[in-house]
Amino acid sequence: FGHTHVVAAYHWSSGMQNVGHVHATDIRIPDHGDACFLVNCGAVGQPRDGDPRAAYGILDTETRTLLLPRVEYDVVTAQAKILGAGLPDVLAQRLAVGR
Repeated sequence: FGHTHVVAAYHWSSGMQNVGHVHATDIRIPDHGDACFLVNCGAVGQPRDGDPRAAYGILDTETRTLLLPRVEYDVVTAQAKILGAGLPDVLAQRLAVGR
């Protein structure tokens, strides 16, 4: 899925002909012995999915669950630091809208 900054989970197993794509905050991981999972937990900064909150993942291998929470952070301070570092304005502007 490359460098997307977009939260997504994909699964594949030899018994399946297609790849599943999930947009969810709580994912139960099925017990498919040969299954492969690819997860993009999103971005702590520079999101691209329209949600400006920071995104991250918590994997619990015992319960086979993946949580993909979002948290608020101080966008204004982050924007000021980006501009203060001389980075392009667009990097600061997109923080507020998640695009």
